[in-house]
Amino acid sequence: MSWKIGVKIGGAVIDFCALDTRKNEVNSLKVLTTPDDPGSELRQGPARLAKRHGLGPAQVETFVHQATLGNDTVIQRRDARPAPVTHAGFDTMFAENCPRHPQIPLPGLRTDETQQFEERAA
Repeated sequence: MSWKIGVKIGGAVIDFCALDTRKNEVNSLKVLTTPDDPGSELRQGPARLAKRHGLGPAQVETFVHQATLGNDTVIQRRDARPAPVTHAGFDTMFAENCPRHPQIPLPGLRTDETQQFEERAA
């Protein structure tokens, strides 16, 4: 049996999704974030999945994660002023509205404040 686990780290909850590739079955759960102990959710989620489904570390073939915390900070204009960093040539991406949601206001990032870097693409 092999599993693929995906984790989305958000501001209020962390979403876990586990695919049992043998049964082609998807299992998911949400774990509330704990501001007083950040990161503990990343231990709780896999532990709960293991308990529910008899899942062990050796059975996990893929583990991926994605975080929206940085995006949320910019959109909600919390904390320190962000310093945008992009690949060279993409400096306007923070200053443009999303074509799918043009009604959403700009997050307040200026093109002239964006730091660009060159990347080697293979």
